Amino acid sequence: MSDWIRQLMRPSGASSQWHVARDKGFTGVTTFCGEQIRGPVETASSDEQTEKDGHCATCGAKLAEKRAATRVGATAR
Repeated sequence: MSDWIRQLMRPSGASSQWHVARDKGFTGVTTFCGEQIRGPVETASSDEQTEKDGHCATCGAKLAEKRAATRVGATAR
């Protein structure tokens, strides 16, 4: 599953920063930092793939928490 997303067709001068989706709806995506992304999105599952354009710090922190919780849950089984 893809962790990182960003708007596919960005207006000139718009941020190319990558975010983490929190809620995916019919009209768009809400990220952990509250960004509303509407329209087509570009996805990436690799941190290295997205580092060049930059990660949203808030979304990155939430993703790290999510991954840590997943690892803890997996080791508790």
